Amino acid sequence: MNNHERILFDAPIKGMFCGTNHYLSFSHHEFSQRSFPILEEDSYFLLVEKGIGEIYINGEVFPLYPGCVCWIQGFQTVVLTPFQTEQPLKFSTYMYDYQLANYLMICQPNVSGYLSSILEFPVLEPKKADCEEIYQILRQLADYDAIMSPGSTLIKVALVGQLAILFARQALKQPSPENRCLAWRASVYLAANSTKVITLTTTAKMFSVTGNTLERAIKLNTGQSFSQMLDRVRVIHAASYLLHKNLPLNDILRMSGFEAAPTFFRNFKQVMGITPSEYRDAVTCYTPERFRGPIYGEPLAGIIYYLYCHLSEHVTLKTISQNLFFSESSIRTMLFQSFGMSFKDVLNLFRIRYAESLLAGTDLSLMNVSTMAGFNAYTTFIRTFSKINHVLPSEYREQCEVSRREH
Repeated sequence: MNNHERILFDAPIKGMFCGTNHYLSFSHHEFSQRSFPILEEDSYFLLVEKGIGEIYINGEVFPLYPGCVCWIQGFQTVVLTPFQTEQPLKFSTYMYDYQLANYLMICQPNVSGYLSSILEFPVLEPKKADCEEIYQILRQLADYDAIMSPGSTLIKVALVGQLAILFARQALKQPSPENRCLAWRASVYLAANSTKVITLTTTAKMFSVTGNTLERAIKLNTGQSFSQMLDRVRVIHAASYLLHKNLPLNDILRMSGFEAAPTFFRNFKQVMGITPSEYRDAVTCYTPERFRGPIYGEPLAGIIYYLYCHLSEHVTLKTISQNLFFSESSIRTMLFQSFGMSFKDVLNLFRIRYAESLLAGTDLSLMNVSTMAGFNAYTTFIRTFSKINHVLPSEYREQCEVSRREH
């Protein structure tokens, strides 16, 4: 790894790998020359497929070759450089999900332990890490890439959650890095401590340098000033928290590190280009092409995510209660208030959405689809599917095939 700081001569651009048109789908890229600096507002995964090169991230350089997997955060400026013009660097990117990121940050008890490792090791090399499980998840996401339906969204969200956890676990196994540059160390420190009271002076003292030296290092290696990077990290956190239903503004400010509402609104507009309410409306909009879930509060988010990950298993109120530490009565109440349905009806609805994706995206037999969707009896699956969709599973699959041929 090259540990010499590099100066960015171009201002960072955005929209290359992230945005509403990239939600829950792969983007494929090919670079034959050095890219412009890229600074997205969102987090994304990157998988190298062909070519050899390097990726510059906030002052540090990491090697890239087929099989390397990167997880880039929204405050990290990157530059991709292929080593051979005749052999372009080919890679795919997959934007991380807003809701899921929010769920993991708030609800997972062990995610704080993962955070520092994710920040320190944004690139996993197949020569140094066991990436096979990560590849399996990416292949499954690719299988559902062309399918846009409520059912496929459930699968994708669950898979992206598994992808994040697998990446973090591999990052934890990597040896401690040495001799990282000042800009890199400062950016990691800001990201991990953004909820605290932080100033340029106190941060500079942390690294035994002057404020001017720290400011210059960050600006030259990321294209951002110290305050811009800190505000950006806080806004990214706040943007995620905004998607939680009924989460008070004071809690959003506290969890993202802002001390006053005016400062929060001003910085949010500067970073995102729109107001918090406009942002919420934009990322949760529903169109026939893009299926975005509703905004859930923390307890319900945990329940929904548990259902995402265990649809094929024997799920009961008791198992959810034991795993998430909510009473069975409170689970019933939350589901009814949000969906107007009983637990059994919600579970069946989720399983049918899952079955829809299997019918549309695989050649599995109806019996196998029934089993994988969690139905113990084939007749129950047929009856439930017909009740919700008003067509038989076989007719639904035929409709999907006709639709694909037409497009």
